[in-house]
Amino acid sequence: MLNIAKLFLGLVLGLLSEQIAQSQGSITYLSNLSGPSDSEISNARSGFITGNNPGGYSLNAIRLAMNDATGIPNGFTVSIFEVTNATGGSGLPGENYVGTLSGSDPLRAGVYTYVPTSQLILLPDSSYDLLVSGGGSGSFEWSVTTGSQYFVSFGGWLDGDVPFGPQYAVIATSVPEPNFYYLFSFGGLGIIFRRRFVGLNKSLKSFCV
Repeated sequence: MLNIAKLFLGLVLGLLSEQIAQSQGSITYLSNLSGPSDSEISNARSGFITGNNPGGYSLNAIRLAMNDATGIPNGFTVSIFEVTNATGGSGLPGENYVGTLSGSDPLRAGVYTYVPTSQLILLPDSSYDLLVSGGGSGSFEWSVTTGSQYFVSFGGWLDGDVPFGPQYAVIATSVPEPNFYYLFSFGGLGIIFRRRFVGLNKSLKSFCV
């Protein structure tokens, strides 16, 4: 029985490794970083819609094109919110907080990369808001480009700010769906351990009697 359990465990681990290998490789699904900077905006948000990969996406990073900050700002934050169908008193779509990304304060013009502070999964065919904000006695300036032609998308992703668009890129990894053999292996392993547990209980009862 132990050898059979080891066999199933090895099969499960092998399939897990295959799933992980299939999900390796980050892709820039959406970007308008190639556009020229026409203006800037502070404490703003930009929307995007994910593609139709059934397993969703693991967010790897957000890249932001920033212009020189004004004054002495601090506390730069980059957050992700899921846009929901629920509405508030304003009648506008609601939002659910998803996660925060970490990186340096963009005091000088350039492209900055921000990564999730913990694993962040984006659902397929879903709308999200990217919120950029800061505090202090000044403001961080998010670069803006005008024109939908600068947006490059892959895998069915869409931006929500054409033709007016703060400049950013979304880098993510598609998450594969668990296949039939993967689920079957877990189920088989559970049955084996259950039988071993039942057998152990019977042995203990016999010993106690």
